[in-house]
Amino acid sequence: MMQALFLLGLGLFCMICVWCAVHALQFLTVDRAIAARIGRLRLSVLCFGLGVGAAMADGVLLPMHLSDFGLVVLVVWATITAMMDRATTWVPDISAVMLLFGALIHDPALSALGWLPVWQAVCAGASPACVAGAAMVWAVILWLIALLAFKAQLALRCLVLTAADIVAVALPLIAFGTSLGSTIGYFLAALVVVLAGRFAPLHRWLAEARALREGLDDLGQTDIAPSRALPAFVIFAPITAAMAVALSVSGAM
Repeated sequence: MMQALFLLGLGLFCMICVWCAVHALQFLTVDRAIAARIGRLRLSVLCFGLGVGAAMADGVLLPMHLSDFGLVVLVVWATITAMMDRATTWVPDISAVMLLFGALIHDPALSALGWLPVWQAVCAGASPACVAGAAMVWAVILWLIALLAFKAQLALRCLVLTAADIVAVALPLIAFGTSLGSTIGYFLAALVVVLAGRFAPLHRWLAEARALREGLDDLGQTDIAPSRALPAFVIFAPITAAMAVALSVSGAM
C-alpha cells in the first residue's frame, strides 16, 4: 500500500516539476513557442521511469531517509534540466536551484558543503526537515553566486560561462565534493565532449543544432558554429545523477 502511494506521489511530483519548469521557461524567453518544444507528458513519463529506477537501484522502492528522497529529486531534475537545455538552451532559475538542492541532499555529508563545520553540525544533529531546509537555502546561495559570476563576466566583457553553465560544470563537485566521485564525473564529461567532437551522430544526439544556434546568437557568439558547442547540462546533469545512483548502489551492497 505504501509503495503504491509512493509511486502515485512520484508521478504527481514529476508532473508538477515539469509543469513548473516549463511555466518558468515561458516567462524566461521572449518567444513563447520555445517552451512548446518541451513535451510535458513525455518528459513527465521519462522522469517518473528514471525516478522509479533510481529508487529501486537505491535498494528501496519506498524511500525512508532524506538521502533516498534526495537521490530521486536529483535524478528527476537532472532529467528536466538536461532535456530542457538540449531542446532550448534555456534553464530557468527553479530548475537550477532544484538541481542544486538534489545534489546537496542525495548524500549531504559527501557534498561540497561537507567540509563546513556548520553543515556537519546540521547533518549530525538536525532533523531531516532542517537539513532539507538548509540545503534549499544553500542551493539558492549557490545559484546567486553563479548569477553574480555571470554578471561580472558581462561587466568585464569576457563571457566564458553563463550562470546556468557555471552550475552545470560545478555540479559534480557540488554533489561529491573532492571525492573520487567528482573525479570520475569530470573524466566522463571530458570523454563525452571529446567523443562528441569526433563523431557527428553523437553530437546531433546530444544537441539540437537549431537550439544551439539560437543560444549562441542570444549570447552574441555568432562566430561560433553549433558543431563546436554543446549544452552543458546535457553532459553534466545525467553524469552527476548516474554517479549518484552508482555510489548509492555500491553503498547498499
